[in-house]
Amino acid sequence: MNFVSGYFLIFLPVVLLLYRRLSGSYRPWLLLLASYGFYAVFHPVAVLLLLVVTASTYVAGRYGRRSSLAYGIGLLIPLGSLFFCKYYGFLWENVHGFLSLPMLQILLPAGISFYTFQALAYVFDVRRGRLEPERDPLYMALFICFFPQLVAGPIERAGDLLPQLHGIVDAEAPSWREQLPLFLRGFAKKILVADYLAVYVTRVFDAPGEQNAWSAILGALLFTVQIYADFSGYSDIAVATAGMFGVRLSENFRHPYAATSVREFWKRWHRTLTRWFTDYVYIPLGGNRKGMVRTIVHLLVVFLLSGLWHGAAWHFLMWGLLHGVAMCIERLLQEKVRLPLWVSYCGTFAFVVVAWVFFRAKSIGDACRLLAAMVTKWQGGIDVTLAQACYGVLMILLVLRLDREDYRPTPVKNMLLYFSILAGWLFLLSRTGSNTFLYFQF
Repeated sequence: MNFVSGYFLIFLPVVLLLYRRLSGSYRPWLLLLASYGFYAVFHPVAVLLLLVVTASTYVAGRYGRRSSLAYGIGLLIPLGSLFFCKYYGFLWENVHGFLSLPMLQILLPAGISFYTFQALAYVFDVRRGRLEPERDPLYMALFICFFPQLVAGPIERAGDLLPQLHGIVDAEAPSWREQLPLFLRGFAKKILVADYLAVYVTRVFDAPGEQNAWSAILGALLFTVQIYADFSGYSDIAVATAGMFGVRLSENFRHPYAATSVREFWKRWHRTLTRWFTDYVYIPLGGNRKGMVRTIVHLLVVFLLSGLWHGAAWHFLMWGLLHGVAMCIERLLQEKVRLPLWVSYCGTFAFVVVAWVFFRAKSIGDACRLLAAMVTKWQGGIDVTLAQACYGVLMILLVLRLDREDYRPTPVKNMLLYFSILAGWLFLLSRTGSNTFLYFQF
């Protein structure tokens, strides 16, 4: 179920009403049924895979410390399902000429990259003795499929989320009104900014060879804003929705475009994924404890895996490689070069924008064509009206204002924002018919 669909705007009030009316012992069951119902709207058949991953994770948690077989099951089933559903097609495209692999039409379940990473983190933590295994299958299932963060994160740790899920039995139902400003902020980012900018961004990236420098640069810049507004908007809605049930989710973004280095960017962007790769890949490989050469290798491995996690395509791998190389260069020069703060900021932002071109393009070739246009095709202008430009600037300024930590909403501001979102949603739905979040494909 999409947060910005009419179904969700009916689903959430109904679940909240039932949650407040039911006694504490029934609330986990309500949230579990609501979560499976929420997910079944995307792909009913994919619920079966979710159940299998949940069962394997539970078994690995209960018996994985003593049994290598149980631990292996807890790793093999999530990783195997992720590889088969997401990467089999990519593997077939690249090796079917050498190996006799059958071509299969495989459904990619929504959010599989997120909930498998959450399950794996739990298995790793229990195996290493950092976490006590969950004995109640109900809470294990709810930990894996809690609907606010099921499809696109944040990727939560069991040590943070499971105690909160146990606590909803005894806690009083929180006021949904406290979460309303963050809830509306997420919808504003998604509908008023991301979906509006997507129209121009799609036009540019669908025809990279037809763009001049101005349109190519503008398309890259607008995608930089679009993907932030889209993904952080989802995270805002997820955090606010979970808060309505008394559950606190992790902050996934912290002003990433204010970073003055690529390393700082990844401390601010998709923070729960960065933390996952740091704790379960980078540090186990040896981190920065085995010399500079090994550190560089570890960084490249992490960012290549990060690119592959985002998508089974060479342009995602290139995007990950670019960030990995940039991190290595920063590591090599950190003791030798001191740049003015504004130079570091501009350089980091420019690099992020260029890297996003590979992320958004359909192929490495399309990305290179668009980047080439930025430096060679200076004739012509931009196919944007003054009204469209003014609206875009105003909406970007709105996001910046809503993201400020000192922003204090009032009932009047919330009402104006609500009607603006409703108008934008109806307009975009009539024009495009769909407004799925970008990260649903991952």
